Amino acid sequence: KWWIFFGGNGMLALDWVTFASNLNKYGKQRGRLDTTGYLLLDYPGYGGSPGKISPRSVLESSVSAVQELMKTTENGTKIEINLLGHSLGSAAALQLAVALHERAIVNVTRLVLSAPFTSIPDIANEIFGVPRNVAKGLLPHLWDNEHQMSRLVKHANLMQQQQQQQLSQDEEV
Repeated sequence: KWWIFFGGNGMLALDWVTFASNLNKYGKQRGRLDTTGYLLLDYPGYGGSPGKISPRSVLESSVSAVQELMKTTENGTKIEINLLGHSLGSAAALQLAVALHERAIVNVTRLVLSAPFTSIPDIANEIFGVPRNVAKGLLPHLWDNEHQMSRLVKHANLMQQQQQQQLSQDEEV
């Protein structure tokens, strides 16, 4: 089981170390033999990582990290991927969940979003009163979580329908 953590704007991967450590301590206190791994990623352009942050660069570096992580598992071993995103990290986690499913890499088991937002234009409108259509034209990155969430829900609904069909077929046999 793996958890991948995505921080907010200005956060570094190391900001999650204490949190991950505390999760392990809590599990041990409750008598759990924890085999959870944590993957802490810096965004491109953060923490000494090369590149510039953008939805595309964050997505591609995250997909690459998951693919490398999957190479470390034994052939045939099912890997459980869980994502936790805070603020801007909610956008990174959400778009990764969608991409992993659409690219048939792996389905995310859990997606936890802390302080998510609908989109950057919506934030600009709410905080500064900038009309959404104007903000969309001015901002280089929209981080449209509302769109990503609708895509994820669509995939989840299709997966549920497929599971129900499989159960029906199994019952007929």
